[in-house]
Amino acid sequence: ADQVHFATRVDRSPLIDLGVASGLLEHRGHLLAPMKNTPVRMSIVDLLQHVEVLGGSGEGKSRNFYVPVVRQLIQLRKAGYPISIYATDDKGAIGDDIAAEVRAAGMSEDEVLRIGTGPNDWRIDLCAGLGPVELAEIIRS
Repeated sequence: ADQVHFATRVDRSPLIDLGVASGLLEHRGHLLAPMKNTPVRMSIVDLLQHVEVLGGSGEGKSRNFYVPVVRQLIQLRKAGYPISIYATDDKGAIGDDIAAEVRAAGMSEDEVLRIGTGPNDWRIDLCAGLGPVELAEIIRS
């Protein structure tokens, strides 16, 4: 019942600009596809349902999608919306991107909590308490 209520209520949360439609799906004949150059937006409530962005290495996922979305979320946080972001990536660059956007918004970098391996990061030792044999077994399995 909670899920039905959540899915059917009127969403009045702020909209996040994602970009513009490329027109590819329209060209392929999809009847509900947005026309080329139509703005594409997603509400905060929709973002809470998870988003997956696919593309090869170096195709601009961070530059063209992730960073602009984070920039808008930070502006909403600055305006008083209770927004938090949890982000992770295999390269470790997302923390730097978020910190740069926080600084650009005129906010304190104390707003960013990093869990990583840098000198000012909150550290987690995933191997704490493991002996060499145990670690080897985990890697092998």
